[in-house]
Amino acid sequence: MERLAESVVKYRIPIIISVVFLTVFFGYQLKNIKVNSDLFSYLREDDPDVQLFNRIGKEYAGTSIAMVGIGADDVFTHKTLNVINRITEKIKQIDGVATVMSLTDVLDIRSFEGSLEVGRLIDKNNIPDDPQKLRQIRSYTLSKDMYNGRIVSPDGKVTIIIARLKQNADKQEVARKIQEIAQKEAGSYQLYFSGLPMQMLEVNDIIISDMLYLVPLVALVLVFMLYFSFRTKRGVILPLLTVIISTIWAMGLMSLLGVELSIISNIMPVLLIAIGSAYGIHMIARYKEDIKGAADTIFCIKHSLSTVGVPIILAGMTTVVGFFSFAGSYLTAVNDFGIFTGIGVIFALVISITFLPAFLTFLKKPEIKTINKEGKKENALDRFLDRLAFFVLKNEKLIIILGGLLVIISIIGLPRIKREVNMIEYFKEDTDIRIAEVMMEKKFGGSTPVQVLVKGDLKNPFVLKEMRKFEKFLESVPYVSKPQSIADLICEMNKVMNNHYTIPDTREGVANLWFFIEGESILEQLVNNEGNEGIIQANLATMATGKILKSVNMINDYIKNEMDTALVAVKINQDNAQEIINLKIPEITQLILSDFTRHQIETEVDRAQLRQLIREIYLTKRVQFDDRTLNDISEKVVDFFLNESEIEIDDEALIRQITDQILDLVKSGNPISEAAIKKTLTRQLASRGSYDADEIADTAYSLFVILDEYWQYQRIMEGVDLIIARFAPEAKNNAKLRDALRDDLWVLNEKVIALPSAVASSKGLEGDRVSVQFVQSGMPLIFTKLDDSLMKSQIQSLFIALVLVTIILIIQLNSVTGGLISITPIILTVLLNFALMAYLNIPLDNATMMIASIAIGIGIDYSIHFTHRFKEEFSRSNDPLKALEATMLTTGRAILTNALAVGAGFIILIFAQLIPIQRFGWLTATTMLFSSIGAVTFLPALILFTRARFVGNFRNFSFPDKIVGKKRGR
Repeated sequence: MERLAESVVKYRIPIIISVVFLTVFFGYQLKNIKVNSDLFSYLREDDPDVQLFNRIGKEYAGTSIAMVGIGADDVFTHKTLNVINRITEKIKQIDGVATVMSLTDVLDIRSFEGSLEVGRLIDKNNIPDDPQKLRQIRSYTLSKDMYNGRIVSPDGKVTIIIARLKQNADKQEVARKIQEIAQKEAGSYQLYFSGLPMQMLEVNDIIISDMLYLVPLVALVLVFMLYFSFRTKRGVILPLLTVIISTIWAMGLMSLLGVELSIISNIMPVLLIAIGSAYGIHMIARYKEDIKGAADTIFCIKHSLSTVGVPIILAGMTTVVGFFSFAGSYLTAVNDFGIFTGIGVIFALVISITFLPAFLTFLKKPEIKTINKEGKKENALDRFLDRLAFFVLKNEKLIIILGGLLVIISIIGLPRIKREVNMIEYFKEDTDIRIAEVMMEKKFGGSTPVQVLVKGDLKNPFVLKEMRKFEKFLESVPYVSKPQSIADLICEMNKVMNNHYTIPDTREGVANLWFFIEGESILEQLVNNEGNEGIIQANLATMATGKILKSVNMINDYIKNEMDTALVAVKINQDNAQEIINLKIPEITQLILSDFTRHQIETEVDRAQLRQLIREIYLTKRVQFDDRTLNDISEKVVDFFLNESEIEIDDEALIRQITDQILDLVKSGNPISEAAIKKTLTRQLASRGSYDADEIADTAYSLFVILDEYWQYQRIMEGVDLIIARFAPEAKNNAKLRDALRDDLWVLNEKVIALPSAVASSKGLEGDRVSVQFVQSGMPLIFTKLDDSLMKSQIQSLFIALVLVTIILIIQLNSVTGGLISITPIILTVLLNFALMAYLNIPLDNATMMIASIAIGIGIDYSIHFTHRFKEEFSRSNDPLKALEATMLTTGRAILTNALAVGAGFIILIFAQLIPIQRFGWLTATTMLFSSIGAVTFLPALILFTRARFVGNFRNFSFPDKIVGKKRGR
């Protein structure tokens, strides 16, 4: 270090000029620095789950969803609907918006004059103002699951406008424009902004606001701490100047290399100001100590730098190791933060041992204040440190025992630490974005999108039925709600046409319904252009990471264990019917039980009894139609002969006569046969003219299809009555439960049923092959990746930091024992940090995950400085008490001063607006306190107790006698 000291003094002017030039250069680069709060841009692009997420976003009209909630006493008023319409239409014009859905622009499927009509819920060009018409719209909208809880709240007081953003859109800018439009058009209406783009916009504004507020504040706190410690202008200005310069260099370098600030790296300036001050503090402290007895300022600066240069460099290296340990993290934001903060520390280190001493050479020798006869400045801190040295020397065993107890308590608490990765948890509960999210959870099932990719022929009825099966499962997953896919649209149209929410049995039936929605924008969100891939969408109504992980795991387990990728569509006939239905009954049973749960029916169900009842329903041979149904059948048959029949009958009396005879067949309650219908037609028409036998046969078949549908429907509804009477009699008037049970039992009516290929093969059943595959995607799955990366990053960074710092200590002390002893206080500090998190219920998140490694990098500085000085003093006196006293009053003082300064810098982060940053601030400040106390208590106690040879020779030392003798002589 003598050569470095000589060089610094020799080239002091070039050093100062170079620093000034570089500061101006990097300062100029700050004008280009940008903020990136897009959480998904932090993910590794080579991750298969991330690639799938991005592909879905690109091919299915975006995975980023921005939502605008509008609250009113009743959203179904002329004024409110007009506001909704204006906002909807203006959002559509924003570049980067793929699709927009709202009450005034949403698909509607209804029956009109006996046929299917697909249009819009409300005519945006002719919004009604008649109160009665508006009440009808309100009633209709809230009665349909397509809208209730999806775009309007069940109470009709909140509606949402859903904007899907294009994958390559500037999400923050689009979100800002959406907010501006909504705020301008909404007037006095209550607004809620939700969805990831809105969260990103909020975070972006917070990052900028916090930096403008916190950086000056931490600098002010550092000024106060420095003045309190040194009471001189140079003691304040020089360390402060060091950290300001290093911060400008680090931030300027980031900007120069095009690296954007993130929700993690935005605290870099605060960290660098707090951490970087340590090196200047130690340099100034040693200089202040050496200058007291020195006549030559230049010589004093050389001596000070030569003495503390090595420990400062080693301390800086260990801090850099702590930050560089984040390199390779799953999140690129954590990776960038670690690298550039580490570089900033290097800058602070270099400036402290070059620029700072070079600058000192131009300053006059400071005035030496009055000292006492022992050569020590009289103050409370010195007296405290003196007594602390005596206490440590006398009670080293007690200190070690207490440290061991703390270790045990900390380890016991480790399993209690939970993890948190959901971005919404970053916001305080009283912020607008958090309030909006709570509203979304309560009224709309959340704003976090769940997506499941389905691969297969989506016009194949059996692929669609598997999708509906999967959606029924999703409805049973905690916190998952409102699943939707192309299968739902097909079911909705089938319900309008045939009064049951199911998939048609045939490809033709599916194609006929698909035709009605061809060209609708919603298809872009649900099906690809080839029709061989689509997605199931749902919402997740929780912000807790643990619950998110549970839901994701349940979905993945269901895909793995319950969803077969290879199916066989088997036709049911008299020979195999009973066997096939028996194979499907367990599945129907589970669907019914899930519906009981979903509709909050509290009942004890014996599965065996339910399975037997389902079997009895299937074997039903006779049903009973009520008068209303019989009248409906009669009108249907008459209408058939008038408008659809293959045989033209002009005689209305004849039509009525045929209808009455067919109705007699229906009234019997027995299954209607095609042969019986044909026989009735032949008998009635034989004497009425020339009718072709083929036409009669075709007409008989058409009538059979109509009447068989009625019979099958009646059988199922009577089965629903039996199930409710047996297991949930209190729910007999629950219309939604009855509809759900009807749809569960409808499989008993199907003529072709898909079975797993392995099952079909084992039973010798053959049919058409069907392939379908389910893959989970969406934000919850990404959250699991983030959660997994938290643990990996924590373990990786902690391991790297501990190993490298220990190696540095072993090399510095030239002793394996010395390295292991010196690292012990920081291990204790890390464990205490985890103990605080465990017992105070503080989660491990993207911010708190970094504390342990940072604590190692910074906290070990104290062990390095203390050990280095203690060895120096012990070599002079060979007296542990004198060495400990001298170390406490010099390096110990600098350690506590630095810990207070660094801790005060971190504690400023409690004024940040993001919760993880607040936790990071006070927890890191606490670890600084722990590590500094450990360095001046636990470390010397361990050295004295072990009589560590790397320090010196303890052979002639007796602790009790020495301590008593020394204290008596004072």
